[in-house]
Amino acid sequence: MVSFEAPVSTLSCFGKCFKWSLYLFCVLFLFGGIAASGVGVWAIVHPTSFRIVILTNTRMYVFAAIILIGAGAAATLVSVLGCCGARYENRCLLVFFAVSMLLIFVAEFSAGVLSLAFYTQIETFASREMRDAVLLKYGQGNYIETTDAYNYMQQTFDCCGFEGDSHDAAQLYQASLWFDANYRIQVPPSCCTRNPNGEPINLAHCQSRFNTHLAFINNIGCKEAVKAQGIHFATVISAVGIGLAMLQLIGIVLAFCLFRRV
Repeated sequence: MVSFEAPVSTLSCFGKCFKWSLYLFCVLFLFGGIAASGVGVWAIVHPTSFRIVILTNTRMYVFAAIILIGAGAAATLVSVLGCCGARYENRCLLVFFAVSMLLIFVAEFSAGVLSLAFYTQIETFASREMRDAVLLKYGQGNYIETTDAYNYMQQTFDCCGFEGDSHDAAQLYQASLWFDANYRIQVPPSCCTRNPNGEPINLAHCQSRFNTHLAFINNIGCKEAVKAQGIHFATVISAVGIGLAMLQLIGIVLAFCLFRRV
């Protein structure tokens, strides 16, 4: 009959210290793995995140989030095995735990670095894609996601067009394919300033071609909003990925220290 009782320990005082330190580490890291997976899911399903991916035309930090989800799930499972290895003082489980944690370390660190790469290049991605998105894709039937992404950003973050002020935004939209197909309306409704209830303050005046002072158009381009939000997501992913990776080194060291004393 298989017994699940822990064997009588022959560990020294230092050995017992390593054992219970590893046990505590595994319990804490189990929740860390769950948290890492949760952050990865958040970064993928958040509505702003999805629009940033569309407008920058890159999935770098989404790939980082996917890696973080997988690494977090693996860390949760491996933490359980680490607890078992510490409790039963099993050398095979301890080695498996340490090697697995090393692989997870590489994955989480890679997710953090990939997210940092997006952090440093987001302005380049936005500058490369967003202007052409207004001119050639906004309002076109084949680019529904791009239109939705711009509308969401313009309405949520009170911006309009690519960069500059309301005058620059109006000029950009007037040079777009959307302008020619929409009875020469100056800007889309999502560009109009809104009241606390979320309704345009003066839609007719906002969209009028004869609105020379542009008072009812959001007075900042969306590039900065996309950049700020992209940096926010990238910072969280990189902090979680690299932070947990660094903490895993403690678990690896504890596992090998306990292994030598079992």
